[in-house]
Amino acid sequence: MNILIIEDDAAIRQELKLLLENALYQVTVLTEFHHVVEDILQIEPDLLLLDVNLPQQSGFEICKSIRKTSDVPIIFLTSRTDSMDELSGMLQGGDAYITKPFQPPLLLAHIAAVLKRAKKADVPHVRLKLSTGKASLIKKIRTIDKLSLTSHKAAAPHAIQSPKLQIFDQAAAPVCQRDCMHFAGRLRGCKSKQNRRDLGD
Repeated sequence: MNILIIEDDAAIRQELKLLLENALYQVTVLTEFHHVVEDILQIEPDLLLLDVNLPQQSGFEICKSIRKTSDVPIIFLTSRTDSMDELSGMLQGGDAYITKPFQPPLLLAHIAAVLKRAKKADVPHVRLKLSTGKASLIKKIRTIDKLSLTSHKAAAPHAIQSPKLQIFDQAAAPVCQRDCMHFAGRLRGCKSKQNRRDLGD
C-alpha cells in the first residue's frame, strides 16, 4: 500500500514517513506544492494524508478537486481543530479528520480502517459465513456446499446463481445453513407432490 503524504512542515513530514515505513507501508512525500492535484493523480496512491494549511491551496480545495476524478481515500491531518473545519473536510469528500498533535497508534488505526473500507467497497455483495444455528456476515466469498435452489428463484429471490458458487446478499443474512437446507427440502417435497397430482390428473 502506497501512502502519499502532503505536509508542508518538514519535521512532521519526516515523522510521518518514518512512522508509516515502520508500519510496513510504502511512502511517498511531496515537497513542492505548485501542482498538488496533478501530482496526486500521477502518483495514484492507495491513501492520501493531507494537511489543510498548505502554501498554494488549502487541503479542502485539493480534496474537492481530487474527488472530481478519483475516489482515493483521504485522511485530513491538520492543526485546525474547529468542528466546522472538520465538517467542511468531510463534506468535501474526506474519509477521516485527525487533528495535531496526533497519537501514532490512533493515526495508524485510522489508516487501517479507511483502507479496509476502501477495499470492502470493491466487493459487490456482502457474503455469509454460516455457523451452527445462525449466520454472520464476512467480507470474503464463501462457497455454500450441498445447497441447490437453482430452480426456485421465484421462491428464493435473494439467491444469486452462478455456475460454481451460491452467493447470498445482505438481505438474506438471517438465513442459516440448516434453515436453507430445510427450505430447499420443503421446496423439493412440494414439487414432488405437485408432479404426483399432475400424473394423477
